[in-house]
Amino acid sequence: MPEVKRQQAWEVLFREEVSGIANGWTVREDYGKVRLTVRRRGEPAESITLPFPWAKASMGDAYTRLRNIYVHWSEGYGLRAAAELAEGKAPGSLLDWSKAAAGFEQQKSHHGNHIKEITWLHAYDPVVSMAVELLSGQRAPGSSADLVDACIRDWEPGSRMRQIRAQSLAQFLSHCVQRENFPDIWLPPSDLKRHVGRRDASVNRIQKGDPFPHDGQIVELLAALPDDKAGRRWRDGLMLLAELGLRPIELLHLQVRTDERSSEPHWWCSYEKRSGGGGFLRQARLSLAAGGAELAAAAALASGGNPATALAQRQWRR
Repeated sequence: MPEVKRQQAWEVLFREEVSGIANGWTVREDYGKVRLTVRRRGEPAESITLPFPWAKASMGDAYTRLRNIYVHWSEGYGLRAAAELAEGKAPGSLLDWSKAAAGFEQQKSHHGNHIKEITWLHAYDPVVSMAVELLSGQRAPGSSADLVDACIRDWEPGSRMRQIRAQSLAQFLSHCVQRENFPDIWLPPSDLKRHVGRRDASVNRIQKGDPFPHDGQIVELLAALPDDKAGRRWRDGLMLLAELGLRPIELLHLQVRTDERSSEPHWWCSYEKRSGGGGFLRQARLSLAAGGAELAAAAALASGGNPATALAQRQWRR
């Protein structure tokens, strides 16, 4: 054990008070400053020098700082990070959020129920980038709850986009703690509903994707399209969407198959939509009567033509 040269009464009292904060905590003089050493069984000792003179007049302030360091240290921060937190520095600035964001993108894109790039760009990248920017700034949020609020505040309470941003950010924070070894204080809030909020029931809203009130409006839309090459392509596509109940992207994955038992042709959509619960195949099926326009559409598709062109030859009905 190193020899303790100073044994003034205040020094003995100071050491005793610090050792009472936590097991393995000791202080000594280091070039005229207070130096804290923390020892834990089975781990290397950690030491930091505090910005307080080793003097009786500074003992109270130094002890208060040590107590504050312990609060953050007990939450899972390293000793140096805890000391910087106690000094008033933003907690987010002590962690490599950019590196964690890159790791999160890799995890979402290549592991588990991996997502497509367009999903990352739409549902994850905006809110993750905003969070990294906030946490790297001078006035970084001090908790996961504050971070979630800051990243969704610009969207209307209860809106779908606010919900998506909150859920995506919660996944990112979970990744930071579970895979990047961030302190547990950065685990996402357990109840995101409190952050997302509810819509104002007194306000009437027209949401995107409202269905047409009646089929006549679809017919009017088709009739209003120009009778040129582009207009005919739009008309064919819209008729297929309306007839088969497809998403726009599913037009690119539409084909005709023949039933093995009945030998009857039917539509088949092979588009695979990924979701948090895994991928699934969406099948759109429509029987095609022999000799009908539907069969002509199937033949056009089988020969590499546009099935919608043949389908457009019949009168649209619902």
